[in-house]
Amino acid sequence: MKDVTRAPSDPNESWGGSPVKANYKIWIFVAVLIAVFLAENIYEMRRQSCSSDEVVHLPAGYTYLVKRDFRLNPEHPPLLKDLCALPLLFLRPRPRVDFSDPNWQQPSVVSQSVFGFRFLYGDPPRADQYLFWGRLPIVLLTACLGFFIFRWAQQLYGNAAGLLALGLYAFSPNVIAHSHFVTTDMGVTAFLTISFYYLWRFLRDTRTRDLCFAGLCMGAAMASKYSAVFLFPVGIFFLWIYSRPSLPLPQERKKDSSKSKGRRSRDRRGRPASFDWNAAIPRGFWRELFHFDRPKLKRVLIFSGLAFVVIQLSFVGSLNPMLYLRGALQVNANHNPFYESFLHGDFKRGGWWNYFLVAFLVKATSPFLLLIFARFIFLFKNLKKEWWSSMFLVVPSIVMFVAVSALADPLGVRYVLPIFPSMMVFSSGILRAVQKRALQGCVWGMLGWHIVSSLLAFPYSLSYFNEFVGGPSKGIYWLDDSNIDWGQELKGVKRYMDLNGIRVITLFSF
Repeated sequence: MKDVTRAPSDPNESWGGSPVKANYKIWIFVAVLIAVFLAENIYEMRRQSCSSDEVVHLPAGYTYLVKRDFRLNPEHPPLLKDLCALPLLFLRPRPRVDFSDPNWQQPSVVSQSVFGFRFLYGDPPRADQYLFWGRLPIVLLTACLGFFIFRWAQQLYGNAAGLLALGLYAFSPNVIAHSHFVTTDMGVTAFLTISFYYLWRFLRDTRTRDLCFAGLCMGAAMASKYSAVFLFPVGIFFLWIYSRPSLPLPQERKKDSSKSKGRRSRDRRGRPASFDWNAAIPRGFWRELFHFDRPKLKRVLIFSGLAFVVIQLSFVGSLNPMLYLRGALQVNANHNPFYESFLHGDFKRGGWWNYFLVAFLVKATSPFLLLIFARFIFLFKNLKKEWWSSMFLVVPSIVMFVAVSALADPLGVRYVLPIFPSMMVFSSGILRAVQKRALQGCVWGMLGWHIVSSLLAFPYSLSYFNEFVGGPSKGIYWLDDSNIDWGQELKGVKRYMDLNGIRVITLFSF
């Protein structure tokens, strides 16, 4: 009987990305992992109080839907706030909003938080109900992301790699910690990953529907968080360089260069066959970079047009195209220039260039880091064979990491969450790179270590730190802010006070 968990023996199925079939046993494993991921998130979100960003995001989203007014929290695009607030429209009684409140009339950084607090904890306080239904769309969206992570890794490297990538995702403390908050971080992560997945599929198979999905998801990402704008040109670049498989294949050129020149090789379905870019680099790359034709322009326009349509639709009925740009100009407007960031015992205004690199190295699980390191080693050893499939995973991750490191405030590893899914898919390819059973056993052992490390931190996933720096108990010596606490454990503080007979405390936030 054929082993369905083993990656296919044909290397083209792996590195080239041909679909790999999965039987019902594989889908059972996928369903179980996603169900565990959902259970982890639902358990954590029900026991947690409102985080410091949710007190603004959820009320802002509700006012967007009922008032078509976007004055609250303009420094973040509206899509995820719209999605999270949508279930509140179906509650009975519906949330009551006092639009005569001065905090609504003239919102500021402080006043919008006051308005949000009154929205959640007014008379009567319904924060638990609002937060449960408001967080649920994020949980479902990130569960869908788990499915796409499996599919991408499966189609690249085989069923076993798909399960490995999904296992890394389902038990990632950083992913679990942020997958049930009414915030933008995991939403933009999901939409960006899905967009580049469909972009990769389109450039592999040239199916228009994949291009449409890629454009729609890119628009959803940019309508979720402004940092997604940095990856929009990356998508355009991929489309421009690799969307014209019309050059003659190398073997055709050898046979008859005069007859094959400029001829399109087509498969049995009549679509252009994939071009062997491994043999054409760098000559083929520069040729395509400066080549202009209508099909390439058409694909770029479809991708861009659908993205901008989604952005405009996220403003629920508004026809003002300047709202998005105005919000982008206010991204860092509410940040204190005198704020001193913390990194490994030091305080500094303006932060450090390597803050997010350090945050990633101490917050990601130790086995995940080791798998990424090993995967890059094998990539460099077999670059000619793997560069095409790896490019869609590595290049967007590098661009996002550099952009965030250069422009974002050093407040938390959550800003680089978009690289986590890509690196999980990328690292899962290690199963195809190592052929010996002993080495493959070590890879599965890494996954076991990853799962155990995550479960030991659960349900306090937000404050997770890896074993390389001493675990969660040593986290306060490395990072602060949303890496440690985001205001979500006030219920836990109350439980601790009741358990230890503490009646009065002084709460100091910010």
